[in-house]
This record gives sequence, C-alpha cells and structure tokens, in this order.
Amino acid sequence: MAQNELSNPIIEASESGSFSPAAGGLTYLEQVAAPTCVNVPMLVGKNEVKMSAVLFRPRCKCWNCQTCARINADLWTMRGVMGAQLLAEAGHELRLVTITAHERHSVRRAVEVLPSGWNKLRNRWQRATTKPQYILIPEVGKRGHFHLHFITTGGMGTRWWKDNARSSGFGYSNDESEGNLSASKSGFYVGKYLAKQLHNNIWKKGFHRVRTSQNWPKIPPLPRDENWQFEVIPKTESINVVCLALSQGGYTYRFADHRSAWSLIETGDLTGTWVPTIM
Repeated sequence: MAQNELSNPIIEASESGSFSPAAGGLTYLEQVAAPTCVNVPMLVGKNEVKMSAVLFRPRCKCWNCQTCARINADLWTMRGVMGAQLLAEAGHELRLVTITAHERHSVRRAVEVLPSGWNKLRNRWQRATTKPQYILIPEVGKRGHFHLHFITTGGMGTRWWKDNARSSGFGYSNDESEGNLSASKSGFYVGKYLAKQLHNNIWKKGFHRVRTSQNWPKIPPLPRDENWQFEVIPKTESINVVCLALSQGGYTYRFADHRSAWSLIETGDLTGTWVPTIM
C-alpha cells in the first residue's frame, strides 16, 4: 500500500452532524464532516523522530464506495489538468472529441462491443497521426445513450471522426471541438463527465471508467518522510488500547481523514490533536 494513499477517520457523521462512538468506545470531541470509507482496516502511522502518530483509514480505491469514488474522480481530474498543462507546454494543441454508440445498440451492447470498436478506431487514428495522447471517459447521457469523451492531442477534425468511427462500429453523431483547449478547460471536462458517473453508477465491476494513452502524464509521487512506519490495527484490538499505548510512549497523535492525513504525515504538525474520552 502506498503511503500517500490515505483515507478517512473511523467515525461516521449522522445527518444531525453528531458522531456515533468509534470502535473501542471512543468519542471524539472534534467533529469532521468527511464521510468514512469502511472497506479497509484502520492504520496507525508512527514517526519515532518527531514522536508523532496518525490514525487513519487508507482509501479502498473502489468506485462503488461513495467516499472513495469522489476521491478517485478528484485525482483523475487532477491528472487531466496536469497532463493537459504538460502537453500544452510541449507545444501540443488539445481537442475534445465525442464519439457516440451505434444507434441500434443498447448501453449493454455498446459496452460489449466497445473493445473491438475502439481498437479498430484507435488503430486507424494512430496510423493517421503521430502518437496521439488522450484521456478518455465513457458516459451514459440523460437519454440513455452511450458516449466516449476524450481530451486528445490527436485532433483529426469532425469529418474524420464521423467517417472512421462509424465504419469502426460506432454511431454517426461524432464531434471534435474547434480551437485549442486550455488545461483548466480540459480538467473541467474530465471532472464533469466523472461527476455524472458518481450519480449514475451503472458500470459493472472491472469496467474502466477512465482510460488513457500509454504516455498521458501521470501525477508524480509526493515526497515521503522515510521515518514514518505504518501498522494495521486488528479489528479485535480496541482503539482505546492503541491510543493509550501511544500516549504512554510519548507520542502526540491525531485521527485524520483522507484529505488531511497526508499533510499531517508530511509536516508532523499535529496541533489540535483530538482528545479521546473513554466511555
């Protein structure tokens, strides 16, 4: 498990904003609005140099997890923006292309034939231009039509997509945007189409909700403090016992959600530590 893939605290918010007792009988005095991923065990990270500790849940990364799906969408949107910026700085122009499924295909059938149809279209595309880069998001529209949206450096013009997508097994209604897309606009489209999937989750397990060309830039790994060590907290072990051991060992500790845990681990600054009350 990568050390920068962190998640949410063990507590859950109710609609009223209050929290139910956490495992081990703890009640936390500080409220946090972040929802909780419960699909993975809780971890404790300890830094013996700074005598700091963070208790958190790493994200499960699953799209069917409401918490982690939002995080996945945010990370992919970030990669869309960053990749578009790097490609633009390298002199590439970016276009938004939309390909529709064959008008006789249901969503289920469109997904079944997607691998063969996309391979045909992509092979033609790669022969027609030099190493096109893309980030692609499948989507089902409000009317139930299956689409492929992608930001790409390999613009061919709307006419080319209409002719070649159709002969590859897709529909007629295909389009390429005019003018160069900015990095921020590219990220907007990636976030827009991923956000639609969060509210209309029809994909089966294993379906790739985002696809990229081999060389679409990746988010570089964050620098890590090698003094941090991580351990899984067994489900049978009381969180009270873990916290008591940390306190007796001289550690300052905090419970963190996904969006704050990494900064805590990076800085070691645990000011505002939550105070647990044993019930």
